[in-house]
Amino acid sequence: GAGTDLIMDTNGIYRTAGTGTKPDAQGSYLLADNSKVVFTNSSAADWQLIRLNRDFQHIEIEGTNVGNGSTVTGISFNDGGSFTVKNNAVFKLKNTDGFTGSTSTAVSSANNPTVTAEPEATIEYAGDNQTITDFEYPYLKISGSGIKNLGASEIRVNKDLDIISSQLHIEDDKGITIANDVTNEGEIVVENKGNFVQTDDNGSIGGSGTFRVNKTTRPLSHYWDFVYWSSPINSNALTLGSVISNAWGYYTFDPTQQDPSQDVDPGWQEKQSSDVFPIGYGVAISAPPSSDFTEGAVQVTFQNDSDPFNNGIIGVDIVINGDGADGDNDWNFIGNPYPSALDFDSLATYNTMIQGTYYAWTNCAGLENGLQQESGYGLYAAGSGGTAACNNDDDIEGITPDKYIPSGQAFMVEGNDSGTLKFKNAYRSTGHNDFTLNRMQVRDRIWFDLTAEGEGLYSQILVAFVAGATDARDRLYDGRALRSGSAGLYTLIDTVEMTIQGLRPLDGETRYVPGGVYSNDARNLRLKILRTEGVLDSLPVYVMDHQTQILHDLRNGPYEFYTDAGNYPGRFTFIFGYRPLELAENLAEEIHFISDNGVFTLEAPVEMERITVYDLQGRQVYDKRLNQRHARVDLSRLAPQPLLFHIRLSGGKTAVIKTLR
Repeated sequence: GAGTDLIMDTNGIYRTAGTGTKPDAQGSYLLADNSKVVFTNSSAADWQLIRLNRDFQHIEIEGTNVGNGSTVTGISFNDGGSFTVKNNAVFKLKNTDGFTGSTSTAVSSANNPTVTAEPEATIEYAGDNQTITDFEYPYLKISGSGIKNLGASEIRVNKDLDIISSQLHIEDDKGITIANDVTNEGEIVVENKGNFVQTDDNGSIGGSGTFRVNKTTRPLSHYWDFVYWSSPINSNALTLGSVISNAWGYYTFDPTQQDPSQDVDPGWQEKQSSDVFPIGYGVAISAPPSSDFTEGAVQVTFQNDSDPFNNGIIGVDIVINGDGADGDNDWNFIGNPYPSALDFDSLATYNTMIQGTYYAWTNCAGLENGLQQESGYGLYAAGSGGTAACNNDDDIEGITPDKYIPSGQAFMVEGNDSGTLKFKNAYRSTGHNDFTLNRMQVRDRIWFDLTAEGEGLYSQILVAFVAGATDARDRLYDGRALRSGSAGLYTLIDTVEMTIQGLRPLDGETRYVPGGVYSNDARNLRLKILRTEGVLDSLPVYVMDHQTQILHDLRNGPYEFYTDAGNYPGRFTFIFGYRPLELAENLAEEIHFISDNGVFTLEAPVEMERITVYDLQGRQVYDKRLNQRHARVDLSRLAPQPLLFHIRLSGGKTAVIKTLR
């Protein structure tokens, strides 16, 4: 009663049953260090409430209807205290600030009690408008009313999630991971950058509640802009028009019908607003028609009655037309099927029927001083990194693709073999659910940009010197160029044009990478280094223009050049590793150099240690080690063409001689 004190000796245990506020004692509490109060009520009639404003030593919850009924006051403890929810017990709370972590949560953080939930315990949020605090919940139950927001970037549930009522709201940059099953009789709302993850491929998800994902596009500036969508809802009734009702165009892609030689690839198949979203595949949906279009971002909602989120293994067909990845007709249009980010590195590693690069369509409206840029594909290669479709000098959010593909996003991949690609829960992530620049660990990488003053064209390439890559074409490290703009830059692997090229790691020797350019019209272009990482932060970088015979130091600034309309493979060689002194003109001038119908005679003032010769496309056509001042190089077998002699002299210096065969 009101005047009754509670005094407990060392190792004392007080077990209390029944409903209402317990213990009954309302006086002073004097509890020894190892004393314990056990709450055992399992009556369904009413809660057993833990008495507040008293300091406990140790509390154990054994019943299934025990809780804290306050919205603002936490259960308090002496120093060294603990709070344990036992196996098969349920602890309920109405605290607005959640379960644990502050003085106003259900278990007060004052005096730092140890809070434990055994593997079969349940924590139930039963109040109104609560915050689900950071804790590894064995079983998490949500009831009451209002909105339950996440109080940490990631909340983990090691068993099941059961929503009896109210809304579980997953805000931007927040995520929840559930190991097993999900039952939803209330509402789950996942915002644009939120993540909802299940880890067990066999975990169930269902209930009569609603499942909703809200997404926001990048700004669109014209009614003809398209967005590549993929549905996170497991539904055979979610229509294209229910997501964007007033689009003028809906398109899927049939890889068996593709023909890139046509002005409009017949692989693109027009659909109606009444058609349903195919699970695991992409749909290109336009902005509203000109009469209804308003410039800016488009907000959409994926929801259909009580149809749940996609979960577990989802298979999609990959189609090739020939030998795979050997032409321009092996493209497949697939999409992230989950209400969470998707780790492309994992997807590509375990699905060898695709090349390890994805192509994300990007709308580039107004990203450069309000200038409308050409839209195009941003690329990401699993082993090397990503390139932007739009001018990204300021690291504008959402421009450069990285390993995490956001929910709702569709993308292109190139097939190696026909087969079934499998999405799995293991590839899902509770972070990175947008195209922010989630840079990988620092590697030896360099990005080059191609622009034209006063125009919206933009092209970017990436060269990465990384472990695991070779100088040949590698599935996980190289991304083939897919032309989408009026001009573009690329590197070359043999005759294949690349936007991303992974190469074996730098080894101290000068490296040469051939490249080219295409343009729909004659124009002046500007080539520059955008950024570097690793060793390339300080390594000299040059570009050799074989058409003008200009060797330009890109560390000193952009290289400006003119091109006629057309495609010019091999026009450039990117050179990595010369030191400035090694390019001194007097070094080449000191070498006596004679050309006679493809036979070259060299005489140097010091011993020459190595002579390497490269052709127009940067391919090595001659390489010989020697230790002498005189040399004869016979290249008479080659057709007439520009050549670049790289002559390493004793003492570590190198001379470069440009000549014609």
